[in-house]
Amino acid sequence: MKTSRSDMDILNRLFREQEDVLGSVQTTITAMECLSRSLKLLKCQRDRIRQQIAELFSAITHTEPRVILLVHLMEQFESEIRPYYGKDVTDIKNAAVRILADKIACIEEHRREVVQNGLACVRDNDVIFLHSVSSTVLKILLHAKTSGRRFRVIVLKQDIRKTRQLIVPLIHAGIPFHTVPEYSQGHFMEEATRFFLGAMSVTQDNKVVAAAGAGSIVSMCHLHHVPVYLFIDSLKFSHQDAANQQIHHKTFTHRHNDGYRIEMSTQSHDFFDLRLVDHLITETGER
Repeated sequence: MKTSRSDMDILNRLFREQEDVLGSVQTTITAMECLSRSLKLLKCQRDRIRQQIAELFSAITHTEPRVILLVHLMEQFESEIRPYYGKDVTDIKNAAVRILADKIACIEEHRREVVQNGLACVRDNDVIFLHSVSSTVLKILLHAKTSGRRFRVIVLKQDIRKTRQLIVPLIHAGIPFHTVPEYSQGHFMEEATRFFLGAMSVTQDNKVVAAAGAGSIVSMCHLHHVPVYLFIDSLKFSHQDAANQQIHHKTFTHRHNDGYRIEMSTQSHDFFDLRLVDHLITETGER
């Protein structure tokens, strides 16, 4: 049965909210873990398992925006589970759970490698801009602190939920930081030495899909010669152009008490040119 529009709206919102507060890597891991638990509990005929997995893959492929890391892993999963479809239900489910566990291990290993490569990007006396939640970037900073690096962070405040996900780990790790509104970044450009960020994807036409607001910060850093560091798993490299990333667009009416109305349009994520990134760090090193 094809996924309904209302179900897709719920799935899209869930992915956007998870990515906002966890980052796309941790969101992908969480999604794969949930899928594994669901398959363990699934009760259906053998021919229905293939159909249900195909429906799930179709839904994941069409989320707004597309979670490229998850899409690529599900493509691998579909290919690897195919030889088992002739077996009985228990064998199919066991194989699916094993394949998903291998995919989760792959993501975590890639993240460890990106973090290890990212440690060399943190130096004593650095002042690092942070804006959006990235589990990879946070792990780099936590490891740098543990290894004895002396640095501090300027958190560019946006939505309070996202900002809280940034500052709580910094507090627990004892990393010095202060928080300023993201629109005030220009006042701190001479102070900052680097800008660290993750991203949803890098597209075939060399655009970075990142958190809303990231594009203007990257542009300001580029203008003021503050190096931009993008830490990203190469599985997030999309085979499609930016126009096909299905960025969520919403239009709504904001009503004031005096009867005045403002029509607002928002997008869930930003695009900016990859050429504005000074250092692209993946699991294989700097590219």
